[in-house]
Amino acid sequence: DAPRREAVQARRVGHQAVRQSLRQNWPYHSCRHVSCAWLQTEKEQGRRGSCIAGKSSWKGRSQQEAPRSVARFLARFAPRGARTVRLAATHHGTLSRGAMAGVLDAALGNAAPPDYSHVKTVLVVGAGVAGLQTARHLLSAGYEVLVLEAGSKVGGVWTQNYVGFSLQMEADMYVFPEFPYPEHLRPKGECPTGREVFLYTNAYADHFGLWPHIRLNCRLVQLRATETHGWVAVFNDTRKNKMYTAEADFAVVANGLYSHPHVPNYPGADSFSGALLHAKDFTNESVTRGRHVVVVGAGKTAHDCVSTVLSAKMAASVHLLYRREHWPIPRKLCGVNIRHVLFNRFTASMLPPYYTASKTERMAAKVMGPVKRLWWAWIERATRKAFGMSRSEQPQGTLLADFMTGGRILDSAQYDVLRDHRLRKVKGEIQALTQNGIVLQDGTFVAADCVIFCTGYAKSYDFFMGDVKARLGLQSDGLYLYRQMLCPSVPNLAFIGGEVSTFNNILTHGLQALWLTAV
Repeated sequence: DAPRREAVQARRVGHQAVRQSLRQNWPYHSCRHVSCAWLQTEKEQGRRGSCIAGKSSWKGRSQQEAPRSVARFLARFAPRGARTVRLAATHHGTLSRGAMAGVLDAALGNAAPPDYSHVKTVLVVGAGVAGLQTARHLLSAGYEVLVLEAGSKVGGVWTQNYVGFSLQMEADMYVFPEFPYPEHLRPKGECPTGREVFLYTNAYADHFGLWPHIRLNCRLVQLRATETHGWVAVFNDTRKNKMYTAEADFAVVANGLYSHPHVPNYPGADSFSGALLHAKDFTNESVTRGRHVVVVGAGKTAHDCVSTVLSAKMAASVHLLYRREHWPIPRKLCGVNIRHVLFNRFTASMLPPYYTASKTERMAAKVMGPVKRLWWAWIERATRKAFGMSRSEQPQGTLLADFMTGGRILDSAQYDVLRDHRLRKVKGEIQALTQNGIVLQDGTFVAADCVIFCTGYAKSYDFFMGDVKARLGLQSDGLYLYRQMLCPSVPNLAFIGGEVSTFNNILTHGLQALWLTAV
């Protein structure tokens, strides 16, 4: 209810409500809003100064240069007709509340509050867990919705992936907020398989009657903004091999984090005589028969692929090539489910203070420093004990740092796969590919005729036409948006599920869809 009430209020009073909220509590609302820049000095942050909004470090710049860099960043995103102001930092290098409000006023001053009263039709790109929830909420609010899905099935990443892919958490941790698992689809094991999640997403589409609004096998080719700030989509129906167009008042990009497999382009790849696969395309173990297999990566996907190759007993040899090891996280610590150990308010209080923390909160975090170090040291010791891991085997970094960027939840049997005598672990980076193997940066040669890249996914915004990409302000790692959804300089456009990743993506996507519908 809270997101809905907040969204309704923002819609009623427009940007004035945002400005007033900023004046009262600006640090909380500054994160990832292109109109809110938050600067911090090296002394205050303890490590380096940074421009959170601009995604660029300003360490070494003067206090006068830093605000001007933010002004230049904001100028790229300010709505047409907006005023510009000269920014000034206070004596300690941080923009004050008044200056911060001035930044927002400058970016939004002459711009009219967003008015979505004209929106009747909405285009949703993608029919994964984000797109389906977006369509469901928009339809319930009375909008006409068209969902374009490039694949032949709904479910996004769950429609097809590597052999044996599954969730690394229990079913109750990955569930649609409005639609628990039906009894006949309850996962048989502790963690749902990819197939079980796929059937669950299809049941969601059935339950809310979404199929009449979904166009399968329709790949978006172009998305153009019209003079009336609407959108024209050009898409290819791959079954009929025909191009079509569709118009909409509003567009939602919900193609997710896993729509474009990333395979690095190494020198010599064209001359490689074997098979080069992304993990998503590793759908049959027979491709490894009689081959020297190299799995590239160190995350959960790489671990699953290695396990599959070893279990199949078809490969002539198996290598795991990685740059750095990651901490495994056991499903249970001292007999307690890991969700109850890590995902609670106490463990959250053991984390480093967030950048918006007040001086009092930072002081409290400093006082609690010894307790925090003891807590995470105990977690590391318990983890080593759970996996029978010696100190020499543990990753170089701390478990806390690894936990903040992901982590692999495994049981002891899964971790034992990495100790299989048939597996050879190699630490290094690829420099080039040859006809029959891989050359590492240190000169080491690894024979290979099948390479499986567990190297994640990349984002693509190539379907945007005209100046839309420039107005979005695309950065090297994606977009900076208000609530990870809206860009003030591009009206009638939202992103759901593609610019934010959490420990519970399906819930996050549902909350985003609910908030957007209310706005």
